[in-house]
Amino acid sequence: MRLSPVNSLFGRTALVVLSAFILFSVLAIAVTREYLVRPLQERAAEDLSALIVLSAQVWVELPPWTRLDYEAELGREHALQVADSSVPLPLIEEKDRYLKLIESALSEKSRKRVKLKTSSENPDWVWADIDLGSQVVRIGFSRERLRYELPTAVIAIVAAGALIIFLTTLLLVLHITRPLARLTHAVQQISKTGHYQPLEEKGPRELAILAHRINSAEREIQTLLDNRTTLLAGISHDLRTPLTRMQLELALLPADTPEEQVRSLDNEIGIMNRLVSQTLELARGLGKHEQPDTQLADFLIQFADEHDRNDEPVTLEMESDCRFMIPSHPLRRILDNLVGNALRYSGGQPVTLSVTCHEHSAVLHVRDQGPGIPPAFRDKVFTPFFRLENSRNPHTGGSGLGLAIARQLCDFYGWDIRLGDAPGGGLEAILTLTPTPAGGQSDAPETH
Repeated sequence: MRLSPVNSLFGRTALVVLSAFILFSVLAIAVTREYLVRPLQERAAEDLSALIVLSAQVWVELPPWTRLDYEAELGREHALQVADSSVPLPLIEEKDRYLKLIESALSEKSRKRVKLKTSSENPDWVWADIDLGSQVVRIGFSRERLRYELPTAVIAIVAAGALIIFLTTLLLVLHITRPLARLTHAVQQISKTGHYQPLEEKGPRELAILAHRINSAEREIQTLLDNRTTLLAGISHDLRTPLTRMQLELALLPADTPEEQVRSLDNEIGIMNRLVSQTLELARGLGKHEQPDTQLADFLIQFADEHDRNDEPVTLEMESDCRFMIPSHPLRRILDNLVGNALRYSGGQPVTLSVTCHEHSAVLHVRDQGPGIPPAFRDKVFTPFFRLENSRNPHTGGSGLGLAIARQLCDFYGWDIRLGDAPGGGLEAILTLTPTPAGGQSDAPETH
């Protein structure tokens, strides 16, 4: 199962959950900052300012010979220092909100304007000059007091909780989407290969019911297709019997029968035989994967020689010796249809069959010089019985089954076929060959 594409169910759900996770984290941080950090900052600023002002007042009231002991006590118990206020210090120009709150609280409690200062000799400390009227006392505190351990812990807890919820949700979504991905893959295999592996009807009740419904629908479809194949086989047999009689009667016509009339009737009978064969071939489906049995270079050389012997203008262009192994029978059926269409519409102009080979793949180009196919119809021509002409004349447009059979074979073998504009005008069919899927090399029931 692919987890990365955004257009998958898991990808879209993960994107929604991730967006909700980011939004929740942003809101949690904003709320923590507004209702926890700010009140703590205000309370801490008030407490620190009160302690500084009180310490300055006590220091002034003490006899000079006891002040050293008091300063030592302040350092041990409250991490405060008293310094000489006569030494000028620079003001702190850039202050965060907490420092501004401390300045405001100090000014309010001392009833005089207080500006926080710093010292180049001891940048880890912040100093405040407290003017008590009779004397100015300089008291400093460490920048360690500006750290907020509690808010950091709260944010970490919120982030960790949100991350756990996010990962748990993703695991739950993965647990739900994985069976859906298996269902999707199974249904895709029906359309591509015509083979269906019954799904396990287990897991959550809803998914088990869905798997059961799909299995039931597949069995019903299988029955309908089998009935269709049987019906078409019967029709084919019933049609070929009178066609065989017509061929016999045509051979027994008097010698004076006009040759042109005989040839026309023989051509019509041949067209009807091919149409019956192609219809039955499309209805029967594909059966097993055939094993690679021929090197591509040998196959293409033989294929081009056969057309050359039939005086059909097919030119082979091959860059190097293609040792890529291919199953020859399905490739011949595909190329017969592609090259046959190209010859039919090229107006007698040469058809080019070029190939580019790689170690484990090859790309074939079939180019003609005909009128081409409008882009809007290039997918539709792979639909059974679809033709660009309005008439049903097989001499001008074929039966409309050749490209449908080619697409069916390509899907079955994991190959790719598409149509485009040929260089210089005309139509180009591009066939990309890759190794035959290992999963379908045997034991596939010959149905559909």
